[in-house]
Amino acid sequence: MLKKVLLWGSLFTINQIYNSSGSLLLCLNNLTKIDRRQRGALVSLILKIAKSKLCLPARLCIKLGLHFLLFLTKTIHTYSEKALKYLQQTDQPTNNKTNIKRTCSHPNLYFYLNKIPFQPTGEYIDDILLKWNGNYELLLSQHSYIQWLFPTKETSSNDYSFPLTDYEARQIKKTSEAKTRVLMAFQMMLDFWGMELTPHNQFKDSIRCHQRWELLNSNPFLGAYITRILKMFKELDLHYLNSTWLIYLSDLIFKRNELSNLKSTFVNQWINILPDKERKIIVSLHMS
Repeated sequence: MLKKVLLWGSLFTINQIYNSSGSLLLCLNNLTKIDRRQRGALVSLILKIAKSKLCLPARLCIKLGLHFLLFLTKTIHTYSEKALKYLQQTDQPTNNKTNIKRTCSHPNLYFYLNKIPFQPTGEYIDDILLKWNGNYELLLSQHSYIQWLFPTKETSSNDYSFPLTDYEARQIKKTSEAKTRVLMAFQMMLDFWGMELTPHNQFKDSIRCHQRWELLNSNPFLGAYITRILKMFKELDLHYLNSTWLIYLSDLIFKRNELSNLKSTFVNQWINILPDKERKIIVSLHMS
């Protein structure tokens, strides 16, 4: 009975240390004096608790069990396969997604209020606008930021992101700091694609436009980014930007033939996001 109390006390200590520091090594260093028999019992208990999801998060339990086996004992073959398999099952993005939801009920709004970072990279919106602007290699190589910068009502393939809710859209629209960040993020992406937004909400070519257009034309997946922005702007009632932007894009695609690989995306997706009246005008004047 005393040993069980000691073991449960050790687990409680692990929990407290982990919550205060988040350090697995610190947890382990405080338990190095447990003898071999107690280690084995503790590891078994950790695995048992992990399965029943009691006391500690399953992910932490398995990591602790695995680290004990690797660092404190020489019985790795007894538990490694079981521990690693269970870790793979529990260490999924949905766990992190659940944690975000527990922290805040409106993650897209909180992200644009600079209160939480986007996942999995962990950057805040103000840091993105400051550090990522003009970093074309980063904007091209990363693929998880676009769902946070421009969330839509649709569920994304990015397990770390969240669909935009009606409440979030309303709050972003009426919160000046959030709406300003949305427009700044939009301008960052425009620069990435060789475009600029003028003070009069018109669009023009940027200085590096031909180099950037070549990238956009040769990477069709970037067209999906534009689709996402158009859909978000529709939810935020930024129809005037969608209309003028699509007029500019139609000129690049159909008149100047700069983005010929995006013709089908324009016809099948982008133009259909506009209201009927505006869509018909663009079709008749710019796509004929």
